[in-house]
Order: sequence, then C-alpha cells, then structure tokens
Amino acid sequence: LTTKQLEKLKNYLLDDYQEIKKQLSSPSNNNTKQMKVS
Repeated sequence: LTTKQLEKLKNYLLDDYQEIKKQLSSPSNNNTKQMKVS
C-alpha cells in the first residue's frame, strides 16, 4: 500500500466509524444517513 492509499483507507474507516456512532447514539432515528453532512 502506498501512503495515499493508506490515507484514503483511514479516512474511509473514520467516516464509517462516525456514521455508525451516530446511528448507535440515535437508534430510533432512521434519517441518520439522509442527514449526513458531506
């Protein structure tokens, strides 16, 4: 893996982590994905 690839992977995993954390903190909220800020 190149440094750029690692950087992309890290960002991807971080985004995923934040998304999951948001959903866990509000399990009754089904609009989490729609409200995701780019």
